[in-house]
Amino acid sequence: MDKFERWRTLLERIRDVFCNGNRAELARRIGKDASYVNRLFYPPTKIGAKRIGPEIMEACSRSFPLPIGFWEMNPKEVFPHGAPEGWSVTSMAPMSSQSGDRAETNEPVTSPLARIDFSKIRRLHRDEILRLEGAWIEAAGRLGIDVLAASKKRQIPMGIDLK
Repeated sequence: MDKFERWRTLLERIRDVFCNGNRAELARRIGKDASYVNRLFYPPTKIGAKRIGPEIMEACSRSFPLPIGFWEMNPKEVFPHGAPEGWSVTSMAPMSSQSGDRAETNEPVTSPLARIDFSKIRRLHRDEILRLEGAWIEAAGRLGIDVLAASKKRQIPMGIDLK
């Protein structure tokens, strides 16, 4: 299997594990046009087929909780038991305690931010940081979590000042 076939197989795994096999959902999550993403799955000899390259790999790495070295992994070894623990297949927010109140389940409450490598975020371009902040605010809103209004000096939760 050449690298492009391996990458396509890994992208199929992302689609299946995190998007219920839905190509349109994959496109939405990585911020790409659905028709373009659809062509990434064409057989290499089909007219209009697209190869997976650094841009798609980066978009997936930003949008999904992929392990370090994911794109070099053997597709058979990737997510053998489905989505990583604590992640929903239908949304990229950590799973909430849908079966009941946290107080009743005695689950520890931890911040999802504890799983984020902030040193990598600090290296992002300002526009990418704003996009990430927007995604966090949107996810918080969907979960019914109040979001503080922005002040003149904006500050992202991890302490990166945006002036």
